Amino acid sequence: MNPEQFWRDVSESSSPPVILPDIGTFFNRDMQQADQLMHEVARSGTHYIKGEILHDAEICLSTDIAEHYLGADATPVSENYRSLIERKTVSLDDYRKLFSACEKHRIGLVLSVYDLQGVDFAIEIGACALKIASTNIVHAPLIRACAATGLPLLIDSGKSTLAEVERALQWAKDAGSEKIVIEYSPPAPPTPLANHNLLVMQELVKRFELPIGLSDHHHGEEMLYAATVLGCRVLEKGVCPTQNANDQDVYHALPIDHLSRVRQRCHNIHTAMGNAHAAYQPPEQRPVARMGLVTQQTLKPGDIINLNSVRFAFPTIGIPVEQWDEVEGSTVSQTLDANTPLEWSHVRS
Repeated sequence: MNPEQFWRDVSESSSPPVILPDIGTFFNRDMQQADQLMHEVARSGTHYIKGEILHDAEICLSTDIAEHYLGADATPVSENYRSLIERKTVSLDDYRKLFSACEKHRIGLVLSVYDLQGVDFAIEIGACALKIASTNIVHAPLIRACAATGLPLLIDSGKSTLAEVERALQWAKDAGSEKIVIEYSPPAPPTPLANHNLLVMQELVKRFELPIGLSDHHHGEEMLYAATVLGCRVLEKGVCPTQNANDQDVYHALPIDHLSRVRQRCHNIHTAMGNAHAAYQPPEQRPVARMGLVTQQTLKPGDIINLNSVRFAFPTIGIPVEQWDEVEGSTVSQTLDANTPLEWSHVRS
């Protein structure tokens, strides 16, 4: 998939939302497991895969600062941030080998980058879009470098203010970016669901007139479906091996064997949303179960048509029930047996 195709898929609202299964660094340097994740993503039918270029642990200083997250079993975990980054770091050579499979599988590659070398590398290996992670929404040099590539740019707005989003967009536009997706990124568990505030995505569309994506950190699938209903054009969700350890982000990642089902449901929901202007169109034929007027008993000329003399039954053979107000109080013009569908020729005003 090339950048032009990615942007068409993102910007065309009649197309299903772009599903971005994010393998991140869930494989923890196990390149065999990483390759298996790639294979499973391709087999799921998704057209794109999301990864990251985390090749240099020096982006994190050696301090006693800890990262706190929930493990796969919801157990709180505290881990030294530098140690976490070190065990997630993958060499550029390994990344090159891993992502070379994209061409074989015919899937597009979207990459988060964290430094300028990562930007150049992403271009080299054929990424069709770049992402600015939420922590880097304040990183002007990185945003400008990504924007200058001309590739579609995803900017994650998690843990930021609206002013910071506006500033990041301006940096990107000033550097030449014309194809930008704003990703809304609600906080991860254990933050209460009430803090998701998904309706803000509609406001972001109105305010910035750009495609909106969801970077989903919910423990479950529901937010992906809600975002589809709200018109999100990109649905990003971490995917991990089905059996995984208490690792960072695993608690709110999607087991890889669920991906195909979730993708199909999102597509089904998008299809079902349809077009508001196409709703309530006149049916080609009168529905069989709509009722018409039928005599309750034998009626003679001059008998009054009312709820005592007429009942309603389907299918409509004579006068349809919606014309009752035009008929009620009139008289019949001839003798009619019971259970006779009432015709206009039977009615005397």
